[in-house]
Amino acid sequence: MWGLGAGSCGPGGGWGGDGERRLRGALAYLCGGVYQSSATESGLSMTTASDGQVRVVGDELNGGESRTGWLGVELSGGGAGQWVVVAEQWALLGPPLRPDAEDVANFQRAVDEVAGRVAVRRAVILGVTPELWALRWPAGTEVRAVDRSLEMIAGVWPGDPCDVIVGEWTVRHFGEGSVQVVLCDGGLQLLDYPDGQAGLFAVLREVIPRGGRAVFRLFQPPEERLSPDEVLSRLEGGKIADMNMLKPMLWHAFAGQDGGGVCLHDIWEFLNERIADRVALFRRLGWDLDKAGMIDCYRGVRGRYWFPDLGQIRAVAGSGFSFRAVPVGGPGVMLHLERV
Repeated sequence: MWGLGAGSCGPGGGWGGDGERRLRGALAYLCGGVYQSSATESGLSMTTASDGQVRVVGDELNGGESRTGWLGVELSGGGAGQWVVVAEQWALLGPPLRPDAEDVANFQRAVDEVAGRVAVRRAVILGVTPELWALRWPAGTEVRAVDRSLEMIAGVWPGDPCDVIVGEWTVRHFGEGSVQVVLCDGGLQLLDYPDGQAGLFAVLREVIPRGGRAVFRLFQPPEERLSPDEVLSRLEGGKIADMNMLKPMLWHAFAGQDGGGVCLHDIWEFLNERIADRVALFRRLGWDLDKAGMIDCYRGVRGRYWFPDLGQIRAVAGSGFSFRAVPVGGPGVMLHLERV
């Protein structure tokens, strides 16, 4: 039996019905009930209002056409079901999918280094990683976030939801030279290579002034690139600690096959076809079944993760940055892009 019966986000899962209404109501309550949005591609940002209604209002930065109405169900785009379950079961995720103490210390060190050179008036987190929000920020720093998933904002972001812009990372949401620090934990692979990642770096080049910095924790391809079958052999031999470790190993195994990124459903399908009784396997390995069940979030998700090497990233980052990569524990690399 492959399915565990709980936490599945396959084709039948997703976003709508009672879950959608709860999310709309929660965000209306948390943020005073009003969203700002553009009828163009800029996405949504949240602002406070007093009337308690959910509205969609034109964004002033990009001059989008104003429109008002109830929040729709398509705002977080394709593959929303994956993020519904990730948001609901965030506590089940652990390193390396979430930053560990060493990663947090590395991000903190980067913030302190920038603050020692320039005044950090605004910092932007790409995603809603709680550990980054909780860093020791210089006094007076405005900490904002950008994420396209309403589910993640409602369920994971620990700060004021009005500080989050619901939109794409490849669209400029802030003024030129107005962001001194940009942090992203394990999210660069969500953007396609090369166009999506190049688009993000182009935005960063505009919003980060000289002396500012963008810092990414990357899941870099390992020197020993295993095949999917080799990863499965290690899994069955008890050499992989948990699902949090298995996922990155399979990302790189599949991404290495054709260089075109990895389709998440392909990972789920591979395990589904090759493991007849995963409950029995995971119990034999001593795995927590709830944590192991998070793999079901990949079922039916046709989105891809992209893992260029550091040389390829440097090529698409282009001019205007100094480039420093520091290996960290596990499969991680801290990439520092300082604006010059």
